[in-house]
Amino acid sequence: MLEGKVIRVGNSAAISISKKDLEKNRLKFNQRVKFSVIKPRQKEALLELLGSAKGTKPFKREEEDREF
Repeated sequence: MLEGKVIRVGNSAAISISKKDLEKNRLKFNQRVKFSVIKPRQKEALLELLGSAKGTKPFKREEEDREF
């Protein structure tokens, strides 16, 4: 996931992202991209949902019915 900052450019706005993220995602200047906006409340909800298993013990199979 990229994180950027909305900046004012004249009477318009732009999203500024780091050079490191540009290179990591193989983006180039003037390239058109599509993106989604995740608002702070949505981000917190997603992190809570996706991170719900944090701090739990590793899964231990109760019955050895298969070999891995």
